[in-house]
Amino acid sequence: MKGGRTQQPANWPAHFQPANYKAFSVGEEVNIFYRNEYDGSGDGAEAYFPVENGRCGQAMPRIGKTECWQPAVVVEDFKPENFDMYHPIGTGVRVRLLHPLWYNRHGHLLDVTSPKNTEVRVHPADITRDRPEKPKVSFLVVRWGGHYKTPDYNELAGEEGGWGSIGTSISDGYIRAVFERSYQRLGTSYEVLSCYVQSANDLSKLTSTSVLPQMHGEVKAGCYFLWPVAFTDGTQRTPGYIEKDAMFACMRDMEMGGIVTSFPHSCSLYKLLVSKDWCSYVCTHPELRTPATTKVVRAHIERDSEAAAETCLSALSALTLSEGMISKGVAKLGYSWEASDVLSFNGKWDLSKKLETLLNGPGCEADHVIVQEFVPSDLEVRVYCVDGNPVKMLYTKFCENTHEGSFTNFKSVTREAAINMWFGGNEVAMCHAEAEMVLLTKKWLTWVRGVDSKMPSFLRVDYFVKREGSGAAIRTGEITEAGASCLGWADGWTATFDAIIHAATNTPFPSILPTLNYDIELAHRIERAGHRKQGRQHHHHHHHHHH
Repeated sequence: MKGGRTQQPANWPAHFQPANYKAFSVGEEVNIFYRNEYDGSGDGAEAYFPVENGRCGQAMPRIGKTECWQPAVVVEDFKPENFDMYHPIGTGVRVRLLHPLWYNRHGHLLDVTSPKNTEVRVHPADITRDRPEKPKVSFLVVRWGGHYKTPDYNELAGEEGGWGSIGTSISDGYIRAVFERSYQRLGTSYEVLSCYVQSANDLSKLTSTSVLPQMHGEVKAGCYFLWPVAFTDGTQRTPGYIEKDAMFACMRDMEMGGIVTSFPHSCSLYKLLVSKDWCSYVCTHPELRTPATTKVVRAHIERDSEAAAETCLSALSALTLSEGMISKGVAKLGYSWEASDVLSFNGKWDLSKKLETLLNGPGCEADHVIVQEFVPSDLEVRVYCVDGNPVKMLYTKFCENTHEGSFTNFKSVTREAAINMWFGGNEVAMCHAEAEMVLLTKKWLTWVRGVDSKMPSFLRVDYFVKREGSGAAIRTGEITEAGASCLGWADGWTATFDAIIHAATNTPFPSILPTLNYDIELAHRIERAGHRKQGRQHHHHHHHHHH
């Protein structure tokens, strides 16, 4: 032990209790909590996991317990006083794993005759002589298992992309972080059954009847770290993308078997969000402020794209809350990720070309294009909701790449910069806008409960904000599912992961997040304080925005 450093960091798992660590002797039979991503085999080495039988490891989908209790035998005497909690990999209890069959996600069998392959060091909190208790929760994890690694988008961690260091919600880094958090929160009282898939065909073989016998937790929760797309299976060369109907069929089957989806959302809500269908359903409800939205059926575009564009614009004009004919807007596909299938248009002829472009991608299976009226905006505000409460606002700007009309350039700015850039330094106007967005977000959270009676643990609502006179006009832009980027919000990942674990275990954790309560009163207070110096004004809102 390093002298004096016995106080352990707050974010360490609760079951790390040095007073409880025991001594072990060579030859003792024990159980250890094995976590395949953390077996110390080093970065880049493909981790192995125990499987029930050879077929589970050879065939796709590959199915194995990636985090669970495993029988082992101690191979080196261990005394707790020699353990250094800051170097657990080097100083933990050395054991040999006894399970005979280990495979990795590529279907390679581990040679268990070689000691170097089966010997690991384990944290003294994760080893017991007793029979381990039954897990509180079994996570079913459905994830990419193809030969192409899923993109982490880490190289884009600067301004663009906006996924930060953890990566996208289909990446290894993201999944590792989710279960790192589970370990901190749940200790060794959970298990993870991982299913590695790389095609719709693999997903169709995955049924609740095949996985349930391997899940021993009191509650069973499903996590699907894949992105459903409307493309023929195998035509999208991007890892992590999977044909949507196969994915929803798999989720539905698991839910029918009693495996509750804890990430991203229940099948019906998830489908409504990623299909973007909700826009068409709510645009005629003025209080939700969604842009006029219509769907153009593919057959009409195939027959005569200019006539289809004309009909589309007349439909938008009938649906809009604003006056006159509509000629500008965006055309997009449902089930699209990373703003890649969103094109702006100006005029009927341009729209007809954009409709064709969107449907001409190789393997595109979309049966309609979604078209929305143009919404002028100075900035976009993202409101993050955790467990049914708005808890964080981020200020961003998507810049159009003019040569192709697509939106991939993305900037995040501080609140202060947003006020100075778009509100001419007028904080009162910003407060009014924020108050309005919080109220609107609460309406959306109520609306969502009509789709799924259980409040989703995480949701992000994005708004277009346009400065108008002394105030601002606000329109709803997007409702985004769990797993959305939290760029610029340091606690965002933790909040998301806690929400996932909370949904899985059905036990709330004390929230680390205050609820946003921008009421109009705040704006009046700032107005009254207007004659005081700038520094005093700042005081009234800083505790909401500068965590």
